[in-house]
Amino acid sequence: MFQKIIFLIVVARFFRVYKDWRWPQPVTLKPIEEGTLGFRVWNPKTNIADLKHLMPVITPSYPSMNSTYNVSVSTFTAMKEEISKATEVTREIENGTKNWEDLFEKSDFFTNYKHFFEVNAKSKSPESQNTWFVISKKKNFFFLLLYLT
Repeated sequence: MFQKIIFLIVVARFFRVYKDWRWPQPVTLKPIEEGTLGFRVWNPKTNIADLKHLMPVITPSYPSMNSTYNVSVSTFTAMKEEISKATEVTREIENGTKNWEDLFEKSDFFTNYKHFFEVNAKSKSPESQNTWFVISKKKNFFFLLLYLT
């Protein structure tokens, strides 16, 4: 029983912190280190691309990078909505009016979001899968730019 209570406290705290976070202030576990190896680290003061990040979550190891660099306005909005929902559900679990199953109920993603695309790919070898993956990431980014302009 004690372990379930601690788990609930940690999960509820996670959602509350992220719900109230002052984005685009970065989430960091430790101070960002510049390092001596010459790798570029996440720094919105010196890199204009870093300045444009909406929801920066910075990796704790050198070189520090934004693990959420590809969050767009629409995904940012969707994530904030889902985090708010989860915050409310964890409050209700704490109050005893809901159960853990309610936090993990099936998503209504496909009814809420009309515009999305799904890509499935098969390859004959790991090497060709990797090549396809690299090419498709570039193409998907290109299609996204076309859609946004």
